[in-house]
Amino acid sequence: MEVSTTLMGLLLLALFMGPILYIIIRNKSKEKKRLQEFLKTGASHQMQLDVYEIMKHTAIGLDSKTRQLLVMPIDAPAKAKIISLEGYRHSEVKTEIKREDNYTYIQRVHIAITGGNKMDEIVFYDETVDNVMEAEVQLAVAKKWQNTLASVHV
Repeated sequence: MEVSTTLMGLLLLALFMGPILYIIIRNKSKEKKRLQEFLKTGASHQMQLDVYEIMKHTAIGLDSKTRQLLVMPIDAPAKAKIISLEGYRHSEVKTEIKREDNYTYIQRVHIAITGGNKMDEIVFYDETVDNVMEAEVQLAVAKKWQNTLASVHV
């Protein structure tokens, strides 16, 4: 094999792989920035988040010592919501299902946290803003968080 053929092959490989690697690196840096911003928001509210997750539109974190939950929209950190879990007695994953003809699909997935006359919800999936293919994945994430909340007796 000639050197020019090898160089041509490497050049073509670089042309195809370069943009893919660039996108991967850029997304990793965005995720890291989102995580840092989320942890910084938690720290500004005197929270040490033990468990956290960054999703497409929302970041959620739990400080199990103070029993507080931080829910923050990714695109609007100023709208971060702190839910004190004191007084809440029950958490449940709820799904809204829509049926059309012979097809059934999930429209919305959220966790309802209730206790006394208080109620809060954390939305994990909403058909109007999320990709339809994400419903099952977000349902699994919601169940994981429901188990996490149950571990701190909610």
